[in-house]
Amino acid sequence: SSVRLFADDCVIYRRINNSSDQELLQDDLSRIQKWCSDWLMQLNVSKCKFMHISRKRSILHFSYSLNSIALSQTNSYRYLGIEITTNLTWANHITKLCASASRSLGFIRRSLSMSTAATRQLAYETYIRTKLEYASTIWNPHQAYLIDLLEAIQNRAARFITSQYKSQLSITALKSSLGIKSLTFRRKTSILCLLHKLYFNFPALRENLLRAPVRSSRRLFNSLSIQRLHGSTNYFNQSFLPSAIESWNNLPEHIVIETNPSRFRQLLIDHLNDK
Repeated sequence: SSVRLFADDCVIYRRINNSSDQELLQDDLSRIQKWCSDWLMQLNVSKCKFMHISRKRSILHFSYSLNSIALSQTNSYRYLGIEITTNLTWANHITKLCASASRSLGFIRRSLSMSTAATRQLAYETYIRTKLEYASTIWNPHQAYLIDLLEAIQNRAARFITSQYKSQLSITALKSSLGIKSLTFRRKTSILCLLHKLYFNFPALRENLLRAPVRSSRRLFNSLSIQRLHGSTNYFNQSFLPSAIESWNNLPEHIVIETNPSRFRQLLIDHLNDK
C-alpha cells in the first residue's frame, strides 16, 4: 500500500482488484497499529475513516479495522482542505466552498461598511478570493452551473467594493473597472502555469506523462506540444492534465518556449487577454 503524510494527517491507499488486495490493505493497517503501539502512540479510531473511490456500479466490500475496532465508511472526506468523494466529482467541494466564501464575504461587508473601495478590494482578494482559488487546478469545474456558482461570489464582492447594487449595471464592466479578472480566466492561467512548471522542472514526469506526440499534425501550434491523454469519460477528459495539455498545445510558439515562469505567466495573460 502507499502512504501519504502531511503534518498529523495520514492517508493509506491501495488499488483493489480482488479480495487479496483487501486483505493486504488490512495487513498494512495492522502494521500501522502495531507501530503506534510500539511507540506508545494512540490513534483516535473514531476519526479514522475509509472510503471506496470508484465509478463502478459494483465494488468489493470489506470491513476494515484498527485495533480490532471496525472503521466507519464515508462517501466524502475533507483532506488537506479538499472535499474528496467516492466518485471523484467536485460538486460537493465547490458547493461547500462557495457557502464558506459567502459567509466570509458577509462578515467583511459588515466589518468594512465604512471603508474605502481600495480597502474592500484588498480584503476580498486576501481573504475570499484566495479561498475560492485554493487548489483550483485540481477541482477546476467544467459544468456551467458550478462555474457560475463560483463567479457569483466574486460578482457580489465587486458590487460591495464599488457600492453599486443596481441590477442594470453591467457586472462585467464593474469587474473590469476594478481590474478583477473572472475566476475562470485566473484558473486557466494557474493551470497552464502549473503545467509549465511540471514540463520544465520535472524531467522524469515529462518523459512519462508529458511526451511529445507520436505523429506530427498541422493542428499543433507549437514545437513543444504534448501527446494528448484520451479517456472514456468526460470527467477524465476535463480533469487537470488532459485539459491542461489540450490548452498547452494551442499556445503559440513564443509562449511555450519561455522557460522563465514569471515571463511565461505574463506572456500567457497577454495572449488570453487578446482572445
